Amino acid sequence: MKIFSGFNTFYLFGLLISFSSNASAETAKIAVASNFTGAAHELQHAFEAKTSHKLLLSFGSTGKLTTQILYGAPYAAFLAADLSHPEKIAAAELAKPGTLFTYASGELVLFRKPNSGNGRELSIVDALKSAKRIAIANPASAPYGQAAYSVLTHLDMWEAAQSKLVRGGNIAQTYQFAITGNVDLAFVAKSQVIKNKPSTYWSLPKETYPPLKQGAILLTKGQENKAAIEFLDFLKTEPALEIISSHGYDRRE
Repeated sequence: MKIFSGFNTFYLFGLLISFSSNASAETAKIAVASNFTGAAHELQHAFEAKTSHKLLLSFGSTGKLTTQILYGAPYAAFLAADLSHPEKIAAAELAKPGTLFTYASGELVLFRKPNSGNGRELSIVDALKSAKRIAIANPASAPYGQAAYSVLTHLDMWEAAQSKLVRGGNIAQTYQFAITGNVDLAFVAKSQVIKNKPSTYWSLPKETYPPLKQGAILLTKGQENKAAIEFLDFLKTEPALEIISSHGYDRRE
């Protein structure tokens, strides 16, 4: 009978541990609001490095992702750009009760393409008045678009701006309109421009739009999925909060 050497025994033991770990690994499909794209990718890498699980991220406007979930899309968890859409999903009994929490609080800014002239020497109002084309995310489906509508309404400029407005399907598309020069200004998330020079955007007064508290929730299709459950738990940890903060979000509440 062949006797295994100590090295071979150690090697086989390692294989068994690796197999056991991989066998318990799961994959979760996560719906994510497009404003959170950069942060979500960094969180994904950190989470997958920490665990044996895998995440499949699907980005879009919160309204459209909510519609997909209501019609049976196979998402395990949802990271929305507000709280009302996850609450709607919970009311439809498509989420595990008690799992909704605020994972980040966003900020709306008015962005202009770098090197496009007239910088922040203009006031917000003067910049909006002088712009020929202004991009916003669709207020009907995107919370950041609703926030932009609120700002323009607060400034008594909504009606006057109608002929200038270009509506993006989500906040990512709205940012693309500006960065490619198709519009003069765009209402976007601070997280999208935080790595740009401060002179390229104006921070908007917080009193001009509702708080952009973003809610995460475990969906019923993911209530037995370890990857989804552990990822939502990970979002509450200090390493995750540091990543979220580095992308221009307030740390939850």
